Amino acid sequence: MLWLLLPAGLAGIAAGYALFDVLAPKTVSAVLGAMTLLFLAQRAWSRHGASMRAVPKWFTVLMGGVSGVTSFVAHAGGPPISIALLPMGLAPAAFAGTTAVFFTVINASKWLPYASLGLIDATNMLSAAVLAPCAALGVWLGVSLLRRMPALWFYRLVSAGLLITGIKLMWDGLR
Repeated sequence: MLWLLLPAGLAGIAAGYALFDVLAPKTVSAVLGAMTLLFLAQRAWSRHGASMRAVPKWFTVLMGGVSGVTSFVAHAGGPPISIALLPMGLAPAAFAGTTAVFFTVINASKWLPYASLGLIDATNMLSAAVLAPCAALGVWLGVSLLRRMPALWFYRLVSAGLLITGIKLMWDGLR
């Protein structure tokens, strides 16, 4: 999946950079929140429900690109990747690993464009340094839970997180 997602995500970062002054983060949040909630509603009420199905390559590429744009403009790249990966029924470790590698590359690729826009300064670098141990703890907790959690509960937790994220994005976009 990464061979489809990463080039699209990097193209999305470039598009987000080019459109940074045009796209309003609140609008991006509201649209992404609506898209996320509609995806979850479709999964809940469709005839096939949340069953595994083949996801067209074009859709995976599209969601990778959307993730790059939304990650750059609104720091909300997670929902499009989940929308692409959830229907595939990947093993939990494959799902988590794919998202971890994707966002490591995507987030690292945003440094130079953010710096050129003047968005990186001593204050946010200090905040990042202070929070880095929390990120390491989060990775350790996530891996520990992933090893113990049955796949059914993993995907229920991912879907619940996606629901909360969709609601929060809508809230942020509409207030």
